[in-house]
Amino acid sequence: MPTETYIEENSITGLRNLLPSVSIIEPFQPMMSSKSDIECRLKLAIEKAEKKLMAKYPMEKTLPVIIKLHNLVHNLNYNTHKKSIAIFASPVIEKTYYFDISVEERIVTDEFKIRDIICSKKQNTEYLVFLLSAECSKMYLGNNEKLTLIKSNVPENIAAYKNDIPERVSNFSDPDKRKEILLDKFLHHMDEGLSLVLKAYNLPVFVMGAEKVLGHFKKITHNADMLVEFIHGSYTDASEAQTQEILKPYLQDWKNIKQQNILLELAKATDYEKVAYGMEEVLESRPA
Repeated sequence: MPTETYIEENSITGLRNLLPSVSIIEPFQPMMSSKSDIECRLKLAIEKAEKKLMAKYPMEKTLPVIIKLHNLVHNLNYNTHKKSIAIFASPVIEKTYYFDISVEERIVTDEFKIRDIICSKKQNTEYLVFLLSAECSKMYLGNNEKLTLIKSNVPENIAAYKNDIPERVSNFSDPDKRKEILLDKFLHHMDEGLSLVLKAYNLPVFVMGAEKVLGHFKKITHNADMLVEFIHGSYTDASEAQTQEILKPYLQDWKNIKQQNILLELAKATDYEKVAYGMEEVLESRPA
């Protein structure tokens, strides 16, 4: 069984110019996942690697590399507490590395470089989910793994505002108009609660709810610059798992979402004259 090791720059330079070669970078948490699930995922990864190699090199050159990959996978250390692995194979070298970082699958038919690990590092996705209806609201803190319900310090039910409407509104003969005003008042309070949460968690927000409710919320919110997506539907009774599943397609382009959030932060800093331009200003702005 291979000994756990860490990559050093000088060990990688010695692997250059050895062709054909392939690197498979994979999540690997045997203490969290079943061995059969990991083996199935690695089998698919080897099949992908084989197709990539066969597209670039003849069979007689590819076959020794594929055999080495199978041997490396067969001898993996399933007693490790590491989070990921990088498997490298060429006609003359075979090596397995174990890491403490979370990664996404990456298969490279080339020499093994540090940047392959960096590029495969799993992005840390953190965001807020704001579920709204005409009667209640929920807010979650989300990340790569789960949603956590946030307990805010504002009332979460519209009934709290039914006795807090001006008399002239309560005397309206049009019940629909009264409902509209009541809804706006409720959403104003929910937006204030969101403002408080954003002070603690400065993160992009996904807002989920019925189209009519979200239409009202768009008009009254003071946090529009932090709202990255409005998802229409009735979701207040959805479980955390169901909500995560609904969010999946919206989180796929996380890099773009994060970039939008960074640009908004830059715009805010510019408005408050807290942006330094050029090396001289940056050096001057450093704390003593």
